[in-house]
Amino acid sequence: MMKRVMILPLALGLALTACGKKGDDGPGKDWSGKALDVTVENKVNNVAFKVQLPKGMKFDGDDDGPEVITKMWKADVHDYFSEPSVMISYEAIPATDIDGFVKDAMLDDKDVIAKQEKTADGFVLVTHTKNNGIVAVEVMKVKGDAHLVCRASQAKDGGVPSPDKTMAWLEQLCSSLTIQ
Repeated sequence: MMKRVMILPLALGLALTACGKKGDDGPGKDWSGKALDVTVENKVNNVAFKVQLPKGMKFDGDDDGPEVITKMWKADVHDYFSEPSVMISYEAIPATDIDGFVKDAMLDDKDVIAKQEKTADGFVLVTHTKNNGIVAVEVMKVKGDAHLVCRASQAKDGGVPSPDKTMAWLEQLCSSLTIQ
C-alpha cells in the first residue's frame, strides 16, 4: 500500500511537468520572424483589398460575403488566444487626422503609445500595455472615399515574446493592406 501512495504523487508530478513544458507549438509563440507570404484578397463593405499574412492563419467567421463590414483572421491552432490576430474593417466615420485616429483607438492608462504617425495614405498607431501583455497596431488606409483599418494584436499573460519585434512585424503586416 505504501508503494502505491508514493508512486501516485510521483506519477502525477511527472505528468504535470510534461504538460507544462513549452514547445514550439505551445500558445503565445513568437511570430515576428514569420514571412508575410500569403496574399489575401477580399472585400469589406464591398471595398476590395489585399493584405499579406503569414502561413498558419485562417479566416475566422461564418460570413465571408463582400458586404460584411469586418473580417478577421486568427492563428490556425487549437489554443489561439495568445497568438496574433488580424482584423480588416470598413470605417464609416473615419478619423481625419492623427489625433482623431489615436482618440478612436480608445486607449486607457494601461496603454503606451510606441508610435503614431500620418502616412501618405492614412495613419499608423502602435501600442502596448506597460508589461507588454498586449501589443497592437492599427493602420488606416484611405483611397478616394474608401477608408479601411487593419487592426492586429497579440496578447499573452506575462508578456508577448519579443515585443518590439512583434510590434514591428504587426505594423509590417497591417501596412501591407492596400485598397484595390
